[in-house]
Amino acid sequence: RGVTSGAIHSTFKSLSGSDNIQFIIDKCNFISCGGKQTIVGSLLFDGQGSGTNFGQISVTNSKFYECLGQKAGGILFGDGIQPQSAQNNIFSNNNLTTTEGESSADIIFQSKQLLDNAGGIESVAQGYKFEQIEINSTATGEVKIQGFSSNFGPYLDCVTRNGKENCEQIPCGGKLNQKPEDCEQKLIDEEQKDIQD
Repeated sequence: RGVTSGAIHSTFKSLSGSDNIQFIIDKCNFISCGGKQTIVGSLLFDGQGSGTNFGQISVTNSKFYECLGQKAGGILFGDGIQPQSAQNNIFSNNNLTTTEGESSADIIFQSKQLLDNAGGIESVAQGYKFEQIEINSTATGEVKIQGFSSNFGPYLDCVTRNGKENCEQIPCGGKLNQKPEDCEQKLIDEEQKDIQD
């Protein structure tokens, strides 16, 4: 199966009663983390056992450069993990070692419900930046939510740099309570409209 994470892998057990586990990472640099056999290049947070809320994770004001993994180069927020904050992080030249399954070069959220409970992708990933290393590069950042095909990286980067009013509409799946089937129907409707035009 390979190494789980190139930097930090934290597995949380089911919370009972009023326990509220919080894990905070702030102002850290993750440079050249991971490799071909690594599931996640930098940070992997997952839950163990039955339950839907294993804890709250906050990763802020950090940099992720040239990290490499199978499911994520940067951060993977697993099932049952509430991504309290992934704000003001900078990503550059992170890559995936495989194209199999759902994955993202920078950040992947595996629970849309817990992401929405924390305020949604616009709130949780506010301040996301993608930095290009090479001049005239066409590379873009990559932020995904499991179950959705949309890449939110370019939108989040645009909002950080230019303000929301100067960016296109958030990709499908980014609004609170949207489901994958909502986006599939939207795509079908757009294709039918194009055929009619």
